Amino acid sequence: MDRVKRYVSENEVPLFLRAKIETEEFVNEQMPTPKGGVYIGCIKDVVYQREKAEEGFSEAQTWLGTAYRYGLYGVEKDNDEAFKWLKKAADQKNIEAQCELGLMYYYGKGMPKNAEKAIKLWLEAIDKGNADSYEYFSRIYLFLGYSYDDGDGVKKNSKEAVKWYKKSAELGELGAVAELGIHYYEGDGVVKDEEKAKKYFIKAAEGGDAIAQYYLGCMYVENEDEMDIEKFLYWMEKAAAQKLAAAYTQLGMSYIFDLEKVTEGLELLEKAAKEDEPHAIAFLGIMYYKGEIIERNEAKGIKLLQKAAKLGIEEAQGTLEENGLSW
Repeated sequence: MDRVKRYVSENEVPLFLRAKIETEEFVNEQMPTPKGGVYIGCIKDVVYQREKAEEGFSEAQTWLGTAYRYGLYGVEKDNDEAFKWLKKAADQKNIEAQCELGLMYYYGKGMPKNAEKAIKLWLEAIDKGNADSYEYFSRIYLFLGYSYDDGDGVKKNSKEAVKWYKKSAELGELGAVAELGIHYYEGDGVVKDEEKAKKYFIKAAEGGDAIAQYYLGCMYVENEDEMDIEKFLYWMEKAAAQKLAAAYTQLGMSYIFDLEKVTEGLELLEKAAKEDEPHAIAFLGIMYYKGEIIERNEAKGIKLLQKAAKLGIEEAQGTLEENGLSW
C-alpha cells in the first residue's frame, strides 16, 4: 500500500485556539486573574487588544496576530499583520506566539517558507512550556513529526518522527494517531506491527481522520482470505466524503470491478485524476489507451500514462515502454 499524500490546511485553527473559541467564558466574559485583574487574552474586543498590543503586552500581540492569521473576531485575514504582531510577541518569548509564528514559517505565510526557523521556535516554546501550555503543543508535536518524517528543516529521522507523533497523539491529535498507524503498518522507525497499526487506524478513523479511514479500509481487503468488502466500502466512502483523492481511486476501482457500477466508478476515477492522484491517472490512461471498459482514445491514454509515469507509477512506465513510447 503506497503512503497517502498528507494534507494539512494552513488555515485550520489549531486545537488550543479552537478550545478557547468554543469556551463561553473566553468569548463572553472577562476572566479575573488571581490578583483581581483581567486576563488580557480573554477580552473579545479588537480595539482594546490593539491598544494593549501597541503598549507592548505580548498576550495582546498574540491575540491580535492570531486574529489576523485566521480571520477571527471580525478581523479580515492579513498575513503581514499577523506576522508583525506574532513576531513582536514571540520576541518576548510568548509561547503561543512562538507556536503560531512557527506555523507561518512552516507554510511560508507572510514570509518565505523556512522550516528551520519554525522548528527552532517550536523547540524553544516546548523547552520553556509548562503544564498550562501543553494544550498548545498537540499540533506543534504533530508538525515536528512531519518535519522529521519529510526531512523538512531537519535531517530525516523516522524514529524521531514517531517520538513526536506519540506526544501529539497523547494530547488528542488524530492526525498523529493516524501517522503512528502508518509507521507501525510500514515498520518505519518502529518494529512492524499490523495489529497495533490497525488499532491506531480504528481510533483515528472513528474520530473522523480521513487518512486513517483510508488505511483501515484498505486493510480490510488486502488479505484475500479475510476480505471484508462491506467494511472496506464503509471506511473508504467516509474518506471519500472528506475529499481524499486516494479514496476516490480505491472506491472507483471497487465500483467498476466488484460492484459493476462502471459509470459511478469512472466518475470517481476522474475526480481523483483531477486531484493528481497518480494511480487514478495511470488506470485511466491504460483504459483509454487499450479501449478497456471505456471507448478507446489512444492520444488521451498516452498523455495520462506519461503523466502517471513521471509521478512514479511503475505500471504506467511499463505500459509505455512495452509499446515503445517515451515518458
